[in-house]
Amino acid sequence: MLWRNNLNILTDNLIFINQLQNFDVLNESILYIRFLFGFRSKVWIKWFDSVEELQRYVGVPIPSWVIGTIYGKDILIVNYERWKHKNIGTLEELIIHEFSHIVLHSKLRSSCPLWLDEGLAVYLSGQINNFALDAFNHVKTDVYNLNYDDEVFYISSAKAVKKLVDSFGVNSIIDRMLILESFENDAIFGRQQVKALLER
Repeated sequence: MLWRNNLNILTDNLIFINQLQNFDVLNESILYIRFLFGFRSKVWIKWFDSVEELQRYVGVPIPSWVIGTIYGKDILIVNYERWKHKNIGTLEELIIHEFSHIVLHSKLRSSCPLWLDEGLAVYLSGQINNFALDAFNHVKTDVYNLNYDDEVFYISSAKAVKKLVDSFGVNSIIDRMLILESFENDAIFGRQQVKALLER
C-alpha cells in the first residue's frame, strides 16, 4: 500500500503513520517549506529498523547516533520506537528537518555551509524550541569551523540562523540563499558577518 497525501510525500511503509502525533504540524510545515523554496518534487520516506540497516542501504558508514538522513530525494528514518525515549524531538520534527535538507540540496546554486544546512533544518522543523534556554549562552561563534563532532554544533548553528532570521526575516534569508554562488564571503552569510552577529 502507498501512502498518498497533499504533501507530495510518499512511502510504501505505513508503520510511521501510526506514530505521527500531530499531522497538522507536519502538513503546515512541509507546505510552508515547499512555498518558501518553490519546491514541488516528490519525496519518499523510507523506514529502517536500525542504523545498521540504514547503513547497509546507503553503503557508507553512518554514526550510531543518527536517527534520520537523506539519500537523494529520499528521507531515511530509523524506527521511531528505537529513539523516542531519548527526548530529542518528535517524528514530525525529524521528517521536517530531513525534508528541509532535501529542499536545500535541490534548490541552492552552490554548496550550503554545514552550519547553515543544519541550522536552518533545526529552525524550520521547530527543533530549535527543544533546546534549553541557557544552552544558547554556550555557543561557539565561528560556525564555519564547527562540525558534527562538536557538542555545540547544532545549538550554535540554530542560534546563528535564528539571529539571521531575526535580523533580516526568513523570506529575505531564503531569497538570498537561492541566488548565492558562494556563502563564506557574503555580506550576510559570510564567516566574519555571522561571527559578529553571534557575538552581539
